[in-house]
Formats: sequence, C-alpha cells, structure tokens
Amino acid sequence: MNTTRMESQKAKASIERSVEKKGSFSDKEVVQLSQRLDRYILMAQSLLLN
Repeated sequence: MNTTRMESQKAKASIERSVEKKGSFSDKEVVQLSQRLDRYILMAQSLLLN
C-alpha cells in the first residue's frame, strides 16, 4: 500500500473520530482534517494520471 493511500485512510479515520466527538461536520478541526484529506486525494489522482 502506498504512502498517499495510507495517509488518506488515516485522515479519513481522524475525520470520523472528530465528527463523532464534536457532533458536527462544520467544526473547525473537522474542516481542517477534511481539507487535508482533499489534498491527499488530489495527490493520488495526480499520480494516477501521470
């Protein structure tokens, strides 16, 4: 499993835990984690296209 995929899975798990803890998708921490996951997804897509 490549690093980008592992990091995206970790970020997804962090988002899930934060949403459960905070009870909101709009919490600042949840939004930041979601943005990080978006960056990992974009990196993975870029690697697949090149």
